[in-house]
Amino acid sequence: MTAPVHKSPTSRALALGLLVVQVLVAGAAGYWVLMQTFLVAGCGDACVYDVVSGAWRAQLWVSLGSVVLSCVLILVFSARGKVTWWVPTVGIAVVVITTVVATIAIGGATRV
Repeated sequence: MTAPVHKSPTSRALALGLLVVQVLVAGAAGYWVLMQTFLVAGCGDACVYDVVSGAWRAQLWVSLGSVVLSCVLILVFSARGKVTWWVPTVGIAVVVITTVVATIAIGGATRV
């Protein structure tokens, strides 16, 4: 039995390029949410610190997990000869959605 061949020679390159974009987006999103946590300096005792901490940690772990899962799925689907460009695209969407939710949660928890 022969190894499966990609239908498009650019499919693997596109997936790896999008994976690099996903890593950059995850890093920028993590930095953004980390900077949002500094809003607690302006609200004193009115902040809900558990929400701020939970939102920051959730965003961090979801971003990291999506990058790792994307790497694994790209390897698995690539070995099976499947198209893989959609994997990091979904990962980017997950990171962006998680960042928006975390930013809204932190904004609500630090409102004075």
